Amino acid sequence: MKWLVWILCGFLASGCATMTIPPAAHKFISHETFEAPFEVVWNAARSVVEEKGWPIERADEESGVLVSKAVKDSLLGGDYGVSPQIDLDTATMVINVKVNRLSLDRTRVRVHCFFQVQWTFERGKQQGGGTSKGVVEELILNALRYELSVK
Repeated sequence: MKWLVWILCGFLASGCATMTIPPAAHKFISHETFEAPFEVVWNAARSVVEEKGWPIERADEESGVLVSKAVKDSLLGGDYGVSPQIDLDTATMVINVKVNRLSLDRTRVRVHCFFQVQWTFERGKQQGGGTSKGVVEELILNALRYELSVK
């Protein structure tokens, strides 16, 4: 009989809690080495970001760093977890592309995306992060492969 009381208490307590599942860690490839000179890959990477309509906040060719401004995560490339408080209309991402010269004709590109979203509670709003699902990284690397194959 005691165990029945505990089970009922568990059901009552779980009914009061909201279902929140944190974002998952996804496995995907975020880098690729291209058989092309640094300058060609750098220009192609910059072109891909601009063609996608992502405004560039920082482009430093000397260090090989290309960073976008925060833009709407319209591709839903971020995993923000599952919660009724998440407002996916506020989801944003920042794209970071790092281009490294490995040799005269070999260049590595690494793509990292940072995601944020807003949770809405009765007492206000709160910003939170998300993890990448690899959607944007794959899109950029595929576009780079295409750009470099036609040159």
